[in-house]
Amino acid sequence: MKTRMALIILAAALAPTLASAQCIHSEQQAATCKPGTSWDAQTATCVADPTT
Repeated sequence: MKTRMALIILAAALAPTLASAQCIHSEQQAATCKPGTSWDAQTATCVADPTT
């Protein structure tokens, strides 16, 4: 019983760490650029919109 409870507590303690570790390697991230700029996937930055 003590071993089982210890494993449950350990799993509960590590769950947030493991969940955040999965997000670190994500290649898709939400980006919000200022008005007049747009997201450039190649450079992974906001760039000025071309003027017409």
